[in-house]
Amino acid sequence: MAPRTREELLSLSIMDPSLEAALEKGPPVRPPKPSDPYYGRTDHSARREHRAAILKEKWPLRYLPGPIPEVTEQDHQIPVRDGSEITIRVYTPVTKPEGGSP
Repeated sequence: MAPRTREELLSLSIMDPSLEAALEKGPPVRPPKPSDPYYGRTDHSARREHRAAILKEKWPLRYLPGPIPEVTEQDHQIPVRDGSEITIRVYTPVTKPEGGSP
């Protein structure tokens, strides 16, 4: 890869307008509330507790895709170096593509 020019590197500092608009609305993560048990603390443990609380609040918003009708899933057990087995999942098209598949 060729070295990057100064102009190319400087162009990387230009913020995407949609991100800039989102950040202007407020912080990406809500600040601690007075009702939070870690409110007023600034230590690392308080930050971890705050992150855990935010993730717990957002848990219902996560995306859970359903099964894909064009694909079958099969679980297989394969041996690994330490002698144990792990489960792998193989995804296969239900119908073979006309041009073949890799």
